[in-house]
Amino acid sequence: MESKVNGKNSAERKSAAGKSAGRSSAGRNSSGRRSSGRKSAKHRLMDLLARRDHSPKEVRDKLAETFEPEEIEEAVAWATEKSWLPGDEDGLRALADRMSEAYHRRKKGARYINEKLRRRGLPEIQPPMELELEKALELVNNKFQRMFQGKPQGEFGLAERVKVQRFLLSRGFDPSVVRQVLQEVPRQCSNQRGWRCPSRRSLRLRRRHGFSMEVDE
Repeated sequence: MESKVNGKNSAERKSAAGKSAGRSSAGRNSSGRRSSGRKSAKHRLMDLLARRDHSPKEVRDKLAETFEPEEIEEAVAWATEKSWLPGDEDGLRALADRMSEAYHRRKKGARYINEKLRRRGLPEIQPPMELELEKALELVNNKFQRMFQGKPQGEFGLAERVKVQRFLLSRGFDPSVVRQVLQEVPRQCSNQRGWRCPSRRSLRLRRRHGFSMEVDE
């Protein structure tokens, strides 16, 4: 149901933005310059929302480059009333979930995702450790498979560890997740069948039977 509502709101925003663009172009002369005035804060807000979802903070920050605070707040209240912007904690959480899901698909770590959410004035997420570890191992598998293939466990040395660590930290993974990956990689390297990225189910089972998923700071 929520996806249908979001889709409907998105279509309404794009339709409104299209009408806004038509009105704006009508106010231009033959040279392409505006003949009078400028877009209102509401029109600019519709343009922003037609491209992608924005948080109220993002909208305010972008409108502040051009408009006065009173006009900005009027536009934000107007968009909130139309449900184009979230107006309560539940709405902010839903928007944070949608944005974080997009970053999850791009295999970004929780630290990266939460930094992006904070900048947008949205609540942070707390993904399961299994999900973070699975993403990190999949990335390492894709990036370093040749380097790890058939390498004996004892040969996974400092140089290899540094490469993996730097790569995962650059993707926004928490240091505790990176340490877990550095524990897991040598086990997989020594596998006679070659490197295999463990599934989330196998990680849950391993934790249940003694493989620690948490590392003290």
